[in-house]
Formats: sequence, C-alpha cells, structure tokens
Amino acid sequence: MSASLSKARFEPKPYHPFYPLAWLLRSLRFRHPRQDLPSFSACPDSPDPNLSGSGLSMSNSAGRITARPRQILQAVFLDVDGTLLDGNHPDLSPSTFDALRSLQKRGIKVALNTSWGMASVLSVPGLAKFPFDGYILAGGGEIYDHKRRLLERQTYIPADLKAIFDQCKAMNIPVFFNNQKPNLTLWTEESKRFARKYHLFPLQIKDWSGEDITMITVIDSDPEKIARILEAAPGVYQVSAGSINQDLYPEGVSKGAGIKKMLEAWHLEGACFVAVGDSKADESMFEQAALRIAMPWAQSSTIEASDFVCEDHGQDTIAYALKGCGLLAALPESRRK
Repeated sequence: MSASLSKARFEPKPYHPFYPLAWLLRSLRFRHPRQDLPSFSACPDSPDPNLSGSGLSMSNSAGRITARPRQILQAVFLDVDGTLLDGNHPDLSPSTFDALRSLQKRGIKVALNTSWGMASVLSVPGLAKFPFDGYILAGGGEIYDHKRRLLERQTYIPADLKAIFDQCKAMNIPVFFNNQKPNLTLWTEESKRFARKYHLFPLQIKDWSGEDITMITVIDSDPEKIARILEAAPGVYQVSAGSINQDLYPEGVSKGAGIKKMLEAWHLEGACFVAVGDSKADESMFEQAALRIAMPWAQSSTIEASDFVCEDHGQDTIAYALKGCGLLAALPESRRK
C-alpha cells in the first residue's frame, strides 16, 4: 500500500486548461497593496536602536500597543496646525503630499482632523489640491466625505452661544468663530498673533449676529475669565489649544468622536488607525488609535499620550515619521531629489 501511495504522489497530473488561470490568481493573491502593511501588534514595545535616524523616537508610553489584537492599519488621521502645517511651512510640502498619496495607493484612507472649517482648508493650495478621503472639521463638529459633501454637523445650543458672546463682549475678550468663513470679534494684539499663527487670512472682523456656527475659540488665558464663560454656558467644555487660545466645544464633540463617525461613513467601524497630532485637542484622537504619533514640538501631555515622537526634519518631518513606523517602504521621490 505504501508503494502505491508513493507512486501516486509523483505521478504527473493531466494538463487542464484552467491551470494557468489558477496559478495567476494564486500569484496575485500575494500582491495585495496592504499585504505588507504593519499591524500594531508588530510595533516595537521597547526602545529600538534601529529607530535612531528613522524619523521617530519612542515616547514615555511605549509598550501599550503590544497588548492589542493584531490588525492591519487601515487609516491615518492628521491634525493641520502644528502637524501638516506650521509657522515655517504654511503649505503642504511636496514630501508630505507624496507620502500621503503613497499610503492611499496601498489602500490606506487619509483624512484631516482639525478645528479648521472647510473655507480655511481650501485657502491652503496644498490642502485644497490633495484628494483626502474625508474631512473631520470644527474639532469633530463637521464630517465631510471625499467629495467635500457634508455628512453630519453638530452645533452649539443657541443659549450657550449667546452666553459665550455676551460674556466675552463684557470682558473685552476676542472670539474666533466659523460660519463657513473665519471671523474675529475684536482685532487686538493677541488676536493678531492668533490669526498669524493659525493662517486665518483672509478673515472678517465682525460681531456674532445670531447665526449658526461650528467652532469657537476664546483668545484669553485668564482662568477666572474662562471659568465665568463656562459657568454661563454649561453645554460646552474647554480644551486649551495654545498659550492664549481656548477652544470651546459642544458636549459630545471631539476629534476622537469625529473619527468614529468617519469610520462609520467608510464602513470601517472599529478599524485600526494611526493618529498624528501636536496639541491637547489631538489627544482624543489617541484614545482609540492603534499608533499615536506626536510632533517634536507637541505639548507635554500629548507627547506623554503618544507611542512615538517625530524627529524634526523640517518640512519632511511627516514623510520621515511615516517611513520610521513602517507605513512607507521608502522616502518619497520628492524628498530624495
């Protein structure tokens, strides 16, 4: 019996016309664009000397990502101010543009997650040109699809809006607000610095006139004044976004909640994703992220909440970071030239 089995094993099989097709399908199975993408359980759980010069360094919280189930990374969410853009680089750099397009070609969704409104996004040539797969704007208050069609909007309670603007007017505090276009109530030295820092030009200097708005930033750092505003508007909460600016969000609105809604719109509920940011407002993105990347100049609490911190490579920082965490096989051509 053993001899007959041995003979059958080595006996050539008759040719079938569908064999070449089956062979081709088997070979293509290994060419899936996301087949070689890292999963977060494969990310290092301790400082790796090979990361030196890669564009990343381990943060204080390294190691948490290894405790989660293995999944393929499916999306990347990026903040704008201080992440994709900064004071020295007010437009999307060629290397960042090419790096993000490389991710999309490998099947990874790329989306903005910012406090900006759509008008501000479209005022930056590189952001307007890039084909993002989705837009989470107004700190999570607005969700847009890849064609920039509004999917969902969550706004403030009218009584809270009136209380905020009344309190700020009484205390002579400038307020930034979005109603499709950026606006400032007062033009002061502090609001000028704020507008320059966040690339808000062109903008209007005007009072709020009762219209529905999607984003409020109070330009003041006095905790007692901020406490008075919050007491008058119980339906909002504060996130300190900088040294002089406090973002006020409606309850339930955050960048993290916006990601959940964006994933649902993509039919990728519970998908594994990467979040990249630099401020306290970005920390809600990190709560469910598989990989949390902080910019080199990020706030200390944001660095503490991250897995990796980017090394500063100027306008190429994002490209180096994505390569360092294994999402890019090589730096974009625009960086290597």
